[in-house]
Amino acid sequence: MPSFNRFSSGVLLAVFLSSLGAVQADPALTLRILGANSVENVDNFNVTVQLKNTGTEALELYNEPRGLLSKAPTDSFKILKANDDSAASFDGVLAKYNFASATSFTNLGVGESVDVTHNLAQAYSFASGGAYNVVPSNTRFFYKGEDGQPVPIDATVERTHTAKLIGSLVSRHVQKRQEHAAKYKKRALEAQALGKRATQFANCTPDQEQAIQESVYVASLYVAQAEKYLTLNTETTDRYGTWFGEYSADNHQTALSHFAAIRKSDVKTYTFDCACEESSDTYAYVYPSEFGHIYLCNQYMLAAVSGTDSKAGTIVHESTHFTANGGTRDLAYGQVRAQALAAANATAAVNNADSHEYFAENTPYRP
Repeated sequence: MPSFNRFSSGVLLAVFLSSLGAVQADPALTLRILGANSVENVDNFNVTVQLKNTGTEALELYNEPRGLLSKAPTDSFKILKANDDSAASFDGVLAKYNFASATSFTNLGVGESVDVTHNLAQAYSFASGGAYNVVPSNTRFFYKGEDGQPVPIDATVERTHTAKLIGSLVSRHVQKRQEHAAKYKKRALEAQALGKRATQFANCTPDQEQAIQESVYVASLYVAQAEKYLTLNTETTDRYGTWFGEYSADNHQTALSHFAAIRKSDVKTYTFDCACEESSDTYAYVYPSEFGHIYLCNQYMLAAVSGTDSKAGTIVHESTHFTANGGTRDLAYGQVRAQALAAANATAAVNNADSHEYFAENTPYRP
């Protein structure tokens, strides 16, 4: 009997210590921004984000485009002039992403770190040279929880960076990109001048063009139906409340104006470019000021034509990003987070691209 008691006590102690360790597991990240003190020519303006796992458990972090683990030229920094607080203006991409279809992760064991270099010229325009303070505008990351769902974690910023920019402020990369978009914009305008309001394609195969054409048609129906619904329903409904939150006349008008602008501009005349330069987890992206030019990526090609996170819905999502169509942002990705955003901040929801997409797709159906 005594030996049994000693054995039982040992087992209980081991279980208790194991349980205590689980309770004490504490995920944590620290973030530092590094770079050269002086930069000659804007295309050489690079900073390196150093992210370190300072917690007590390994983390599988999502490489989502809004986050600093992605090299996508998204609005991930605040870049302020050191002497007068004027800021570099954002001129990068807004991209559709879904945690549910993610395949790209950064795994950080306890104490491990990773360095990711960002070229600031690809995402920001600088009106003048001088000293700039570079700080992260987004310190939130997501790691895969035990249930397989993304869990948010905010990194502690240990170091920001200041660099003096001299020389050319004109980015060759941006010039090349703008010339590419302008070429297809000219083709679209020439077609319209001849009375041909046709969809334009760039760098797509014939099979891709056919699939895109089908989804463009469905997207145009989604937009028309969403505009009609908002025109007829001028008070809260299940559908409106789910995606845009508590009803107000101003927010309702904002959402309606976005869909009206897209319908008038006609997605069937946009240019769809299959030369995607972003990760395989990206659905699509746009440069908001380059109206009507949508870059389609891997996840778009894999999606169904209609329904949740569909090809047609992706086109709606990206169309809302254009400044001329309302200039939405990516404040929450996926249905779960879009619904949470609507419940927490209705004004933010009517400025979130995924909220518009899910409202237009309306799957599952809500009256």
